[in-house]
Amino acid sequence: MIVADHISKHFNGIEAVSDVSFRVGAGETMVLLGTSGCGKTTTLKMLNRLIEATSGSIEILGRRISEEKPEILRRSIGYVSQNNGLFPHYTVSENIAVVPKLLGWAANDIQEHTERLLEQLKLPENFRQKYPSELSGGQQQRVAIARALIADPPVLLLDEPFGALDPVTRASVRKDFAELPALKQKTMVLVTHDVQEALEMGDHICLMDKGRIVQSGASADLLFKPANDFVRSFFDQQRFLLELKIISLRSIFNVLPNSKATYQYYLTTEQNLWDALEILSVRHLNEVIIRNEKGESRSLAMADIQRAYHQAKQQG
Repeated sequence: MIVADHISKHFNGIEAVSDVSFRVGAGETMVLLGTSGCGKTTTLKMLNRLIEATSGSIEILGRRISEEKPEILRRSIGYVSQNNGLFPHYTVSENIAVVPKLLGWAANDIQEHTERLLEQLKLPENFRQKYPSELSGGQQQRVAIARALIADPPVLLLDEPFGALDPVTRASVRKDFAELPALKQKTMVLVTHDVQEALEMGDHICLMDKGRIVQSGASADLLFKPANDFVRSFFDQQRFLLELKIISLRSIFNVLPNSKATYQYYLTTEQNLWDALEILSVRHLNEVIIRNEKGESRSLAMADIQRAYHQAKQQG
């Protein structure tokens, strides 16, 4: 879906991005992760030509983006930035309708799609005639997400979309975003400096430093098989939490004992070791029960969490 081939960007002789290559498959979410100034936002903006690459090539949907007019290219790519980018003199409805109007949609279709997205993003219908200055930061970001999604673009670019929000609002907006039906089968590239956000949302992570990709792969690869000292140290402050969060209950389900309990707290195989540890600790339980899609049950005790964690570390 997206192919970046040896792309670089120079600003006045300074190399902001150097020889970066990656591929993003259809329906995947790739995360560009790193500290401020590492080149991740510059890399993202080269994908929709908000910044022109100095060298290298980029293909989206099998077409070289350098051969398309930038304004045409951007109509087919959703984009959400940290500062939301809403037009202050447009109402919520007018902001959301910008791309559909450029595409020649009928007014009734625009209204129908707008109402559906606002409902999914938990914004009341009476917000449609409000202006951005009348909304909270979280509400503004929800409108920006609706605007990016209304034309149903196959590709969505997200530049620190939750970064300007306070922690509580950030968690709420991110949760509602992740549950949107419109995101199914979307190909997404997310820029973030938030490690937990990267691991929760990314199928594939590119960790960047000084304009280069230091290591790319699944979250387990970066945590359990770091390529160098930089990758290892990048995750050190939150390592234990992150490692527990990437070990799914599905991966250990078959080695757990059958449940004999008549009642205990239930978790699903979609959850992870951190979820189980939290429930056991907070509720002072001896075990929790894990259920899979077939209705089968297994019991999970604290000792099972410890064994699964150490086994995953050894395999890494």
